[in-house]
Amino acid sequence: MRKRRDATSKSTSVKASEVDREPSRPVSTVDFDLEEGAQNQEDDPKKAKEDQMMTDTRQCLVRVYSLLYALNQFAHELTTFHEAVISRKAHPKRIHVHLFETLAGKVHKAERKRKERALRAPISNRASRTETGDMEIDNASQVEDRELCVREALAILEQQEYVPKETNVWQKMERAKRLLESPTSIYAGKTAAATLIFAVLIWAPTTRQWFINYGLTGGLITVVVALTPTLGQTLFTFVMQIAGSAVGYIVAIIVLEAFKDVGGYRFNPYGMACLIGLYAIPFQYLIYEKPMYFTLALLALNGTGVIVVTEWIVQQHQGRHGYDSPPYRAGKALASLAVALAIVGTFQLVVLRNPARRQLRESTARIVYGLLGYNTILQAYVRATMPADPAFRAPQAALERVEHDLRHREMKLQTQLIEVMPLLMFANSEPQLVKPFRGDVVNKLLKSCRIILDRYREARAAIGTTPFDEYIIEEFISVLSPYRRRFTRTVKISFYLVASSLANKFPLPHDIQGMSDWQADFIHDALVLSTRMARSEVGANIVRSEEFSRYWYYLLAVSTIGEQIKEMETACKELFGELEDHPKVM
Repeated sequence: MRKRRDATSKSTSVKASEVDREPSRPVSTVDFDLEEGAQNQEDDPKKAKEDQMMTDTRQCLVRVYSLLYALNQFAHELTTFHEAVISRKAHPKRIHVHLFETLAGKVHKAERKRKERALRAPISNRASRTETGDMEIDNASQVEDRELCVREALAILEQQEYVPKETNVWQKMERAKRLLESPTSIYAGKTAAATLIFAVLIWAPTTRQWFINYGLTGGLITVVVALTPTLGQTLFTFVMQIAGSAVGYIVAIIVLEAFKDVGGYRFNPYGMACLIGLYAIPFQYLIYEKPMYFTLALLALNGTGVIVVTEWIVQQHQGRHGYDSPPYRAGKALASLAVALAIVGTFQLVVLRNPARRQLRESTARIVYGLLGYNTILQAYVRATMPADPAFRAPQAALERVEHDLRHREMKLQTQLIEVMPLLMFANSEPQLVKPFRGDVVNKLLKSCRIILDRYREARAAIGTTPFDEYIIEEFISVLSPYRRRFTRTVKISFYLVASSLANKFPLPHDIQGMSDWQADFIHDALVLSTRMARSEVGANIVRSEEFSRYWYYLLAVSTIGEQIKEMETACKELFGELEDHPKVM
């Protein structure tokens, strides 16, 4: 049995070496006659039909595997919840005080990790130094007994020396400078400056009486609410504020005039309270159920309350019946709103203007850069779990640390994708002076990012932290490694080109090397190798094993990424054009 395995490994390694000698494109590693015949039929329309059929088949397989994965995850989570509920101890019926839960959670997490490291078998008992590779970084047993940072764990997986990165004072100052130049810091500075200018109106002796007579204090809320991080969001907020304030002032006039000189009161408080309570119900619904109209509902309630309370206190409590009438008071409130909006408009249009379209473009570029970083770490993780050298076994602690970082990056990217969606609406609200905003193209690009993130998450879950069997690595994974290396390089270049195009508004070249020309060969060779493995008794058992399904699930998950990257490149060409048509090039 071992001789047959060695013979098969030798033949497959020869084929893999022949593949490595091809500089431009991986050649089919299984049957060179099939490849030569395919090259002679490149212009045959039947080949295009077969490629389309291969793509459709791969998509169907991905859907099936994704459904199985989702059902498996659902069953696992449901079982976990059931065990947590069943095993939960009955707590006494008393007031439970929940203090320092975050700190307690960190303590419990550290204690759990310590117990896991204590129960884990030492690496020295499982593998010798030759089996773990030539690691000069640290002793393998020491790796399991201490916490690792992400860079150190990656260095261990790549069998490289880890050199801690030290930062000097100037680098820290540069980091602080970038923090001050971030959109959040600029927005905070503009809000503070606008509020300060609004306060100058009451500090200055010449405008103080006018400020008091017109009651400009309520305009401070308008300044804080209307000044938003992006210009499009401010324009949308302007409409919401004007509409909300107008509704609030009109309702205040109606309420005050309806209960004026009723029941022995200048303004009957009981009737006003009942009517305002009914009036507040729909706006409370908007506040809690429709966040888009939060500004409108808040200012509608605030405008009504300010005028009603001011009129009642001055005329009913203080007895100054010659005070401003409700319509006149509402007019002064509108003047206060106009002053506040003028201050906000000046800051948004003149001082460090930040259009929503630019913020959307930069945020999308950061998401693509995040996918590039995730892909880089994932490939290092994949090379450690399915190495070219079957004798290498990565430390379990390093694998778990990198997997934890991948999970963290998935959550961060998912949060960024959710946060970027409102910018689409704000970008559509901005005036289009040069060319119309292509929101549909940007939405298509973000959709591709979401699909790629889902595929990466499924690929990471399929790989797991358990290394593959030596037989699978020798007879299957090592043979297909030239394709995997080419796939990694192509994906990195494509992500970098798309992210750079979005960050700098630079067009992409017309011809970009994609994965469609050799990806079909990748899947074809994997299917042929699987068929050949199933002919032997050992190979048939391996094909039916869970580890083999894990690799196929990973292979199918990442094989669809090329199609989404092509969609992203097409979207960038629609937004910024092609390099050959750029005026600086032609």
